[in-house]
Amino acid sequence: MYLSLIVSSFLLFAIPLFSGILIILFFRRDFSLERFKKVFFIGLIFYLIAQMILLIFGHFYEANYDKLPLFIYLWVHEDFIIILAALAGYYLLLKNGLVRQDSYRDFSLVFSYTSGFLVLSGLIRIISSSLKFDAYKLFLFPMICFVLLLLFPIILIEAGTRRGYISILIYSLFLPLSLVLAVIPWLFYLNYYVTATGVALAALSGAGVLFFILKKGYTGN
Repeated sequence: MYLSLIVSSFLLFAIPLFSGILIILFFRRDFSLERFKKVFFIGLIFYLIAQMILLIFGHFYEANYDKLPLFIYLWVHEDFIIILAALAGYYLLLKNGLVRQDSYRDFSLVFSYTSGFLVLSGLIRIISSSLKFDAYKLFLFPMICFVLLLLFPIILIEAGTRRGYISILIYSLFLPLSLVLAVIPWLFYLNYYVTATGVALAALSGAGVLFFILKKGYTGN
């Protein structure tokens, strides 16, 4: 029991610590506590909405361990609905003027929103797992969240600052992103542990490189 609690602490604090460190390192000059709290809280609410949708989804569609049905289940359950809910929350921010779609300078707010959206992901996973963990839940799932934390704001800001087909094309990247991330649990639960870890590391490395390449345009440092 004590070991499970110790192990679960990583899952609980990984996302908040990771997002907090990035905010301190790159966004402290743009940081506004009042605006941060608003977008952060909206992100948190929309993640809970996503979890309620997933509870309903689970009643109608159970995991099937044939390869294709399992992939579809994991794609919908682990990525598609989550990203869809995050996009719905972002649309609410735009409609209420909390962020500007075409401003690089609002990247910090979009990042704060994404941080709020993902901050409870570890806690929800702990509750749903009843302190029973495997390597995917403990290590690969946080890596997927890190990828979303880095890429979600980038895609939204880059798409918002473009026009026409280029903007649509960038927005459409969410579909292949969700499919790539769904490959990670799919490979893991098919017992391809090393390959799943390799895909997760490659996705996180790519997201990190892209973030650090583009961050100067967003943060000025």
